[in-house]
Amino acid sequence: MTHKKIFYIGVVGTNGAGKTTICHYLEKQYGFAAFSLSDIVREEAKRLHLPLDRDHLVEVGTKLKEEFGETVLAQKVISKAKEQHLHKVVFDSIRHIKEVRYLKEHGAEIFAVDASVETRYARIKKRGKQTDNVDFATFCKHDIREREGHRSGQHINEALKEADFLFDNEGRLEDLYAQIEAGLKQFYA
Repeated sequence: MTHKKIFYIGVVGTNGAGKTTICHYLEKQYGFAAFSLSDIVREEAKRLHLPLDRDHLVEVGTKLKEEFGETVLAQKVISKAKEQHLHKVVFDSIRHIKEVRYLKEHGAEIFAVDASVETRYARIKKRGKQTDNVDFATFCKHDIREREGHRSGQHINEALKEADFLFDNEGRLEDLYAQIEAGLKQFYA
């Protein structure tokens, strides 16, 4: 019996930096399945009948991590991938260093993406998700909270440091795609 090689990629980054864009590219170009750690938080918020705004989602995610450990979201997405016998999976919305380490322990390579706060704010305004309906000052406040980990269950700055490959997403989509291709060649040649 032959076993298929497992390709796991985790994507960590700041809000609006391009995490989901990377995931969509890997889905479309290479047939990866995508699982978002944030979807688990959204499901729990819905179960609790809470609004799906950023403050409530951060609070729900923090409570889940306080109750079940800081790797709970990573554990759940790895379990889903294994239960479905998926061999090519990209994990979106990683926001904590312990999630990065857990995914690495399970064979994931970590791609990170970032861009300036101004670029990211322009992107979220254009994207227009429910959690994106904030002014620039609020966006910056959320950004600091998520980057620095002040009791939010998130610590993006530390997670970015543990990445295997960092993408600068200030430019065109083609530039980001070229960086993804370079990362794939480096890790999956």
